[in-house]
Amino acid sequence: MAMCFLYKQTAHARSIDMLLDSRQDVDAATISRTMLEGLILVAWAALEPEERPLRWRAFSLVSDWKLVKRGGTPPFGTPEDKKVDLEQRLQAHLEFLASGARRVGTQKLFDPYQNTWHVNGDGSRVELRTMAEEIGDPDMKLLYDELSQVGHWTPRACGFQH
Repeated sequence: MAMCFLYKQTAHARSIDMLLDSRQDVDAATISRTMLEGLILVAWAALEPEERPLRWRAFSLVSDWKLVKRGGTPPFGTPEDKKVDLEQRLQAHLEFLASGARRVGTQKLFDPYQNTWHVNGDGSRVELRTMAEEIGDPDMKLLYDELSQVGHWTPRACGFQH
């Protein structure tokens, strides 16, 4: 997990460097927020290193299932074989079921799965703000709040001047 995130962080840092050279500060801040979100996710996963990184990896099953369901070509195997394999493997990851699927079952819904891997074992979603608080680094939380201004199109962010 950490290596995948590090690779993306390096690419984002290069983009920020180019944006700052062109005086595109707000765009650089938007990518910075993405980078900070990645850092928060990795730090939060590290709080439970035996569980959360594996949950992140297991979520690839949901991503592949959704790809096959939309008619996409899976990375390996035929779509139908892959769908059956994925459905069997997803039985071990009920935390990814959406709340509706928990109530009525997976067969009645077109897409019974959540759109994120950052859930608790009971399937309840964990928001980035909660992760930042759980990490316990007040500077990280403050920076996240500040960078979120741009991402949420607040009046303060829209009036930002460089």
